[in-house]
Amino acid sequence: MQQLSICIPTFNRAPFLKWTLEKTEADFPDAKLIVSDNSSKDDTPHVPFKGRYIRQQTNIGAFPNMRAALLASHTKYAMYLGDDDYLLPGEVQKGIDFLEANPTVLAYYAPCQLYNEVEQRSEWDAFYPAEDETFTRADLLWNFVMHKHVWPEHAIYRRERLEEIMQPRTQAYWCFVDLANAAVRGPVHFAKTPYYRNLTGHPVGGRAKLGDQQCLTDFDSYRTGLELLAHDIFQSNLKDIELKKSINDMIRQFMWSRYEVAARILGAQNRTVESEVMKKRMEISSY
Repeated sequence: MQQLSICIPTFNRAPFLKWTLEKTEADFPDAKLIVSDNSSKDDTPHVPFKGRYIRQQTNIGAFPNMRAALLASHTKYAMYLGDDDYLLPGEVQKGIDFLEANPTVLAYYAPCQLYNEVEQRSEWDAFYPAEDETFTRADLLWNFVMHKHVWPEHAIYRRERLEEIMQPRTQAYWCFVDLANAAVRGPVHFAKTPYYRNLTGHPVGGRAKLGDQQCLTDFDSYRTGLELLAHDIFQSNLKDIELKKSINDMIRQFMWSRYEVAARILGAQNRTVESEVMKKRMEISSY
């Protein structure tokens, strides 16, 4: 896969990065590896690997660093990898083959698999249900995202269009904005089979995962991302009051699901007061 760059943002997790790099080098011997270090204070600069190391002078934030890692690539295709996860080579090759055969498609999306590497078992085979489908109509893509509760966080991108897709990070959750930028410029494909394993149990040990905290706090960021996705898809029809009502109803239902997840997690952590707050938000969001 000489035409593929695997781009890894990292911060203060040298042992996990070392594990991921060793596995990725073994599984993808021909790919280009890029590590963007967000000004780590640990041993990250000395983790050995065959690829390009970039060090940010200051911590620019997790998502800007992810963007920096991807934009540092110079191959035909580029994709993101967390510093404590790994990719499935056969499924990544399927994505590359699809993009080669469909040159107008800008990005190949797929759900991730939640996987316990210590116990060697899947905890969730696909983070959202999907079929292999190419979207050339943005309104159908919107319905897909809403009804399947899609989080379009994992994609193989055409590098030549990446600056258009991956614009500077704002308060909006990045994956919905990036999807909007891609969808208004050309077709995007969603595959049903994951190529990305998001590890729960990790051989190196326990660690904090950014997404675990985000799902309890980042509701405004999620809503803003969905609103921008809807705006870019439907901008020529936003004078239609019934359409806008339908869009807002869909976003409300999407956010209800996020409150439900947060309430369940907080309850399991015995954070009763915070869980009750989420339940109240669920109640006010439902009809």
